[in-house]
Amino acid sequence: MSAQLLSHSEAAGHRPTRAAGLPDIDAADRDDPLAATMYVCDIFSYWQRCEPMFRVGPEYMSRQVRCGRALHQRVFAACLCAATVMQSRSQH
Repeated sequence: MSAQLLSHSEAAGHRPTRAAGLPDIDAADRDDPLAATMYVCDIFSYWQRCEPMFRVGPEYMSRQVRCGRALHQRVFAACLCAATVMQSRSQH
């Protein structure tokens, strides 16, 4: 990444700390410029700042007229079907 982009990074010069015992999940991608691992902290910081502005209200689901028990059952069935397909593919 360019020095200019790095200088604008909120986390530039800041090495995030991990709790003891947690693996560095970005280590394998550290040399991949497309992974942009140096901006992970910036991305999560941005998401945390935006979350309160776009949070769904606690009454959201109760206002949904089409979300009855039948819909929940169909969604559950679709998820179960997808999980079964993924499981069978991973065994072959």
